[in-house]
Amino acid sequence: MVPFALRERIGLFSKYVGKLQPILAALPRTLAAATLVPRALQDQQRSLMLSELEAEIKRAEELAFDLDAITEGYLEEPPRLAPLYDLAALGQLLQHHQLLPPPGRKASGQG
Repeated sequence: MVPFALRERIGLFSKYVGKLQPILAALPRTLAAATLVPRALQDQQRSLMLSELEAEIKRAEELAFDLDAITEGYLEEPPRLAPLYDLAALGQLLQHHQLLPPPGRKASGQG
């Protein structure tokens, strides 16, 4: 079913995004370190920080995956039953006021 497939897909997404956690967790410390160095060294520290971050991102990209390819079979929608009536029949039903609930009254099955 579609809800199950979506739950599976979200689970897979969470599982693989978890691999990015070390990069994301290190960012606050890295940014703090870059801002706390003496002003004369900030450009050098910024360049070092960016090159390290780019290297981490590159490593993560090398381990990349295609979520659509992994979940391809899970998202096939099961065949639907034919509707009991089409839009033309619904339009005809709505023209018969005696079939509709009185104004201000909810139809049965709602709340």
